Amino acid sequence: MIKIKSLILALSLSPLLLSAWQLPNQAQLSPNTPSKGTAGSVSGNNSGAASGTIFSVPVTLQTGGTTKFGNITVTNSSGTLKISVPPNIQNILNTSAQRAVVTLRTGGLTQQQIAALVGAVAPLIVNTTEAPVPGGILVIVNRTQALVPGGVSLSTGSSQRQSFATIAAAIRYVRTIITTLPVNGSISVKIGGNTTVMYPIQAQSFNNSLIETIKKVVTLKQPNGETFNFEIVGPRNRVNNADIILAFVLAAGVDPSAANTSIRLGLTGADPISTSDLILSLNGLVTNQNAVNLTKLNQAINAYNTIVDKADTNSLKALNNTTEFTNIGGLLRNTRAPLD
Repeated sequence: MIKIKSLILALSLSPLLLSAWQLPNQAQLSPNTPSKGTAGSVSGNNSGAASGTIFSVPVTLQTGGTTKFGNITVTNSSGTLKISVPPNIQNILNTSAQRAVVTLRTGGLTQQQIAALVGAVAPLIVNTTEAPVPGGILVIVNRTQALVPGGVSLSTGSSQRQSFATIAAAIRYVRTIITTLPVNGSISVKIGGNTTVMYPIQAQSFNNSLIETIKKVVTLKQPNGETFNFEIVGPRNRVNNADIILAFVLAAGVDPSAANTSIRLGLTGADPISTSDLILSLNGLVTNQNAVNLTKLNQAINAYNTIVDKADTNSLKALNNTTEFTNIGGLLRNTRAPLD
């Protein structure tokens, strides 16, 4: 069985890639901080020391008895950072990632769901939870008074509408407000054309251990009019956690087929910001040109390690027993391996 804590070092990016993220004026992204913006677009050629070069690192790879040489180069074009990788090295990385995706797709149902997530090619509105979202993220908290004598539900007329520049900031807000949401209230999250609605408790029961178990529903409303409902069942605090993760990743554009992965990770009690970041980074990790997006690979590894680092003892145990999480760890290690 995988020991979760051991994955932190195992999933760290090689010094090669980390050094390639160095920015002008000594600014550097920490290996434990998700990278931002549109940096890291993968190119199929080696730009060498072209004008605008920020950092260029020689790399040597051993594969099948053959030595491959080239430079991984970071350039700046109109304020956008781009990583250029020579074709022979990029091909090795792509082959590794595609092999991992194929392996997952031939596995069980949960593995197929993860493969669908990794192989998604639809563009996301955001790359990570920290990336700015055009138009902002709108969170609407609707409040309705509880039933009064006679069975009448009175609307207070009070609703809070808050806009946020990042998903991380919006998640922090919802984590606070969800614990005080009245029985008849709801929270809506709007990102681009997608809207998700978090509803109050739908059912409540007690299991044999006398631990409260609740059921909540998240509804996704897509621009084309399609609506999907997802049920989340478990202990109250973990249901709220999964509720938030699912609402935000669906609103951000992740395919509904990946909902089960989001729910199961959320029910472990994993940090919702880092978990959302991981799922958003996995989405489109392998592009429609069968190439690995190095920025998303870096973001996914950082998010995975942050989840482990922030988890308490109970969450670590739950993560260790969650197939989706261990499969994602294996996928990231296999994809990164050619760059070691």
